[in-house]
Amino acid sequence: SLTNHDLEGIELVVSPRPHATVSGIVAADNGRASTDVIVMLFPEDRAKVFVASPFVKNTRPDATGSFAIRDVRPGKYFLIAVEALRDAKEASNPALMEVLRANSIVIDVERGKTQKTFLSRVRPPAEYLSD
Repeated sequence: SLTNHDLEGIELVVSPRPHATVSGIVAADNGRASTDVIVMLFPEDRAKVFVASPFVKNTRPDATGSFAIRDVRPGKYFLIAVEALRDAKEASNPALMEVLRANSIVIDVERGKTQKTFLSRVRPPAEYLSD
């Protein structure tokens, strides 16, 4: 067990969680909830987009079209809801990323905040879609 002597010179700093949450609803063209999409969040900074990047996140909406992406680091991001991609590795394909950037909304994620948004589904080019 620890004693007071063991803790001398140690300073404990408690700070608010620096990460944020991005949440919202995805709708199809008819206005109904869209559940068969992937919600992708990726940074504006192209250097931070790579396989297993902590800045690139994705999720699927629930049965009501609602989604939440947690533990998002502060910064500017692109956000998009796309139909299922053929391969998860496509998410780092530079050509596809340019198509997604052009069809995404841009959000500024602030430290410790929850940001809510509304997304429409986007269909990427056929060569990137799953069968």
